[in-house]
Amino acid sequence: MLAGFARITNPCDAPIIITGARSKRFADVSLHESKIVDGMSRMRAVPRLTVPARGAVSLQPGGLHLMLMGAQAPVKTGDRVEVELELEGGRTVRAEWPVRAAAR
Repeated sequence: MLAGFARITNPCDAPIIITGARSKRFADVSLHESKIVDGMSRMRAVPRLTVPARGAVSLQPGGLHLMLMGAQAPVKTGDRVEVELELEGGRTVRAEWPVRAAAR
C-alpha cells in the first residue's frame, strides 16, 4: 500500500469535483483523509473532493491523500505512477507522479 501526495491545481473558472481515481498499476485507488480525533489518528474515505475555481488542493501527509492499494508489480523510488482522476460529469484527467522514498 502506498500513499499519494500532490498539489492539484484548477486553472478553470468553475470548481472541479473529483469523485474517484484509478491506475493500471494498482488494484484500487481511493481518496482518503487523515485527521487527529481525541488524540488518535483517524482515516476515512472521501467520496468527493472539490478543487475550487482558480485554486488548488494539497494532498499531503496527515491530511488528504490517495491510497494506492494492490500494486500489480513492485513499485520503487524513481518510478512514475500514472493516475486517472475521475471528475463529476464523467470526464477524467490523467496525472503522472514520481515515486519518492518514504519520509522517516
